[in-house]
Amino acid sequence: MTNSVSSRERGSARRRGGGFRGRSVSATDLGYVDGIPVVPVTVERTRMLHLLHLAACPYCGQPHIHGGGLADQDPREFEGHRITHCLKRVPGDRGYVLIVTEEVR
Repeated sequence: MTNSVSSRERGSARRRGGGFRGRSVSATDLGYVDGIPVVPVTVERTRMLHLLHLAACPYCGQPHIHGGGLADQDPREFEGHRITHCLKRVPGDRGYVLIVTEEVR
């Protein structure tokens, strides 16, 4: 089942100039927005902050972790375009768009 997410509804996928606003993307299957992969992340809540876990990078296949704000902030506000954390340079790496699909308490 595909969970279609409108970035306008969720306030997600922000980038200067609003390049991703209002576009629908698939949060369960890898989709693309302007040629940039959209990837699902899960949220880990700690006492101090939120961590956004990407299970497998579309470029290198490795898991990555991105910051998701402080504990009193909504981690969905930190969705959007991010640079990758790949250890080796990967041709065609333009970053990816993070979409929160699950929160782990």
